[in-house]
Amino acid sequence: MFYFLVAVQKSIQILKLTQAVGLLIIIKALESMHYAHNYRIFLLGPTASEQNKDAYNAHFEAEIKSFTSKYIREIIDLHGGFFSHLVEFKNWEEAMIYLEDRKDNVIEFMTKENND
Repeated sequence: MFYFLVAVQKSIQILKLTQAVGLLIIIKALESMHYAHNYRIFLLGPTASEQNKDAYNAHFEAEIKSFTSKYIREIIDLHGGFFSHLVEFKNWEEAMIYLEDRKDNVIEFMTKENND
């Protein structure tokens, strides 16, 4: 029985780390999207009207909100049923708090060298 409980505990730890690492990967993708967005605004240059820039910005922000909402919903749906209590966030803001609370674990995981 002891080994079973240890295995369950390790599985839960792995699942929570995986959630945090997945969130970090999404953040890095969002960072790249922001760089591309800012470059596009730069390319529009001074010849573009403020109305066009505002419309482009509004579209971009809606796309980011949709992307993050879909990602969070997918995580929640994938953990449905028995594992639903292991997802400690319900929206993007809560997910960022979750990631912030686990940042040391994620940094350690991402920087750890594989000695195999």
